[in-house]
Amino acid sequence: MKFLFFFLLLTNSFAQVGIGTTTIEPSVLLKLESSNQAFVTTRVTTSEMNAISNPLEGSFVFNVTEQVPYVYINNVWTKFESNRTPALFLRRNSGTFTTSTTSEFQLPLNNSNIVENDPAVFSVNNTNGRVTILKDGIYLFASTLSTSNLNAGNKKFYLKLYKNNIAVGNLSATSFNFPSNDFWGGNGVIMINANANDVFDLRYFLNENGTTKTIAIVTYNITKLR
Repeated sequence: MKFLFFFLLLTNSFAQVGIGTTTIEPSVLLKLESSNQAFVTTRVTTSEMNAISNPLEGSFVFNVTEQVPYVYINNVWTKFESNRTPALFLRRNSGTFTTSTTSEFQLPLNNSNIVENDPAVFSVNNTNGRVTILKDGIYLFASTLSTSNLNAGNKKFYLKLYKNNIAVGNLSATSFNFPSNDFWGGNGVIMINANANDVFDLRYFLNENGTTKTIAIVTYNITKLR
């Protein structure tokens, strides 16, 4: 059986509370001590948090929708963020991708390929890999597309970024002569300003006569810079 030791010390002006300890310093109102248990604050969804009536300044909750704590400051629920940079990372190292001499295709990734994600900043479509940016900011987009069986010959390749179905720039664009059938990969980066609810998708072109290529690795990374 586990016992919780509760110690209450009265002073002239206020009550001090210690849980798991009998030693309470004069400046401490509430002190918790344990080597194998954690303090758990109120856990609420975003809608429940916003529905709290007249929260006091300094109120603290854990938002289970975003999986992050919030504190109420200057009449606003403010995310208690760590130094971690919000990022989305998708990766795939199996399957195939399509080529053409005339057409471009969306990068063959979707939300089943997520390795890391901050759901408060990024939402990934479950079929076509389009990403909705949920917060205003400046973002860095990076991607890699590679295959283990590219045919020899003159090639053209690009990775093109679209915002709300409008092309906004190339991560990579190149022409080259490939000497022999072998492993090949292309990559690139681009920095873009985004507003909340902008939808981005990344498309590639590789003139390979419509043949299907084996995926060596495909990656797609978005990082919120500020």
